[in-house]
Amino acid sequence: MWRIPIHQITYETVRDFCEQRIAEGPQLDYGLDLRKDIAKTMCAFANTQGGLLILGVEDDKDNRPVLPIAGVESKRGLREQVVSKAYDAIAPPVFPEVQVCEFAHEQTGDQRAIIVVRVDQSDAGPHAMDQGRRAYVRLDDQSRPEQLATMAQLSWLMERRQRSMDLRERVWEHMRRHAAVALGFGPAKLDIPCYRLLGTPVFPTGPLASREQLLQLVERVKASPGWAPYSTGEMFARPVGGGACVGPLRSQPSRWYAEVNENGLVICVEHVARDSEVAPPHLDKAVRLLCHWLSRLGEIWRDVGFFGPGLVRFERTAVETNVGLDWDGPKDRYGEYYCPDEIVTVEREVLAREVADALPAMAADILTEFAWAFGRKLSGKEAEDHVSRVRGSP
Repeated sequence: MWRIPIHQITYETVRDFCEQRIAEGPQLDYGLDLRKDIAKTMCAFANTQGGLLILGVEDDKDNRPVLPIAGVESKRGLREQVVSKAYDAIAPPVFPEVQVCEFAHEQTGDQRAIIVVRVDQSDAGPHAMDQGRRAYVRLDDQSRPEQLATMAQLSWLMERRQRSMDLRERVWEHMRRHAAVALGFGPAKLDIPCYRLLGTPVFPTGPLASREQLLQLVERVKASPGWAPYSTGEMFARPVGGGACVGPLRSQPSRWYAEVNENGLVICVEHVARDSEVAPPHLDKAVRLLCHWLSRLGEIWRDVGFFGPGLVRFERTAVETNVGLDWDGPKDRYGEYYCPDEIVTVEREVLAREVADALPAMAADILTEFAWAFGRKLSGKEAEDHVSRVRGSP
């Protein structure tokens, strides 16, 4: 439900979701009717990690949905009521996605409706109510899910953009160091010769999952062949500072490493060396790694419950000392397009819930800019065809 385009959500979608019996949490809330405090819930969602509010669904003592779905009275203007509360009661206003799903009640046959409200994490905050006097945050406390922001939280909200940027750069540096050590380079060499994908919430604010959950998650990662299509050798899942990782033992260096941080940051690294025996052309390798990693990134964000705006950074490091992209045309002495940069970096923002649907277009967009850095003009159609071909090959 977090990932589906809002206009595609139907009563059946909501019913199937409720049958999973997912309890309310920091990013999920049920409500039996259009109660007064839905504005507070939307305000809190926008100030923290975003979230999903389903109106017309009652919850039980364990905060899980009650079936059959009760719904609200079906009448005109339901969407407008929700939007009005978001615009009028919250400053600066929140802009939710709203879908009204009508249905016939399973027992009475009466015409009812469900209102699905989706709010993304916002960078325009802090959002507040009561003429700006009360700012709310969403916590993992089922008895009091929305709470007034503390002074420290208000300070964070007011400076969130810079604080979040500082946090993610600091965590990324630690993760790059972990990768360098795992791949046999030592902690002083952060930018080892590699392809690298970094994924993060645009505004990381704190832990999204426990470290035990992360360890279980990377155990599943270890079993997934899509993470390391070019690497061989035994890999191990283990704890690491701030999260959990999958990589080789230090006594058995490999070319591949992945790590998931408790704040929702993800790093995937594939070391490249000139004596590599990788068969596919290097452009194909970049595309294959990018597509595999984007797919797994979407799965990880889903598993830790992050569905808001994310940032993806795809890099090729140590370009001057390693093989670049292989094309026909003007070449340097290594038979490649010349690139004067030691590190090629492409960044894109994407909603975490849309990574899977946006993958082909986003991969083609990243590839176009990536190729440009190596002196190759690649049209959008050429990039799309290349992504399609590589994704379709075994």
